[in-house]
Amino acid sequence: MIVMTVVAFVAVGMELMSPGPLISFIVILAVVQAFLQVYIFMHLKHEKVSTSLFIFWGAALGFVCVFGIWWMV
Repeated sequence: MIVMTVVAFVAVGMELMSPGPLISFIVILAVVQAFLQVYIFMHLKHEKVSTSLFIFWGAALGFVCVFGIWWMV
């Protein structure tokens, strides 16, 4: 996860991409990193399926809300 953070900083600092793809790249890295942190550090690998299901539906609802707000603007 630290490597992913360093990759994001290097991509911005060295101006490897134009701003549009760079933002998409950073958002993808952030989503992957958030999933890894929830899975590893919150010990979801040892929890029941219902906990993972609640997190999945929460993330899906968050995505729908963000997409809806973006679409309205």
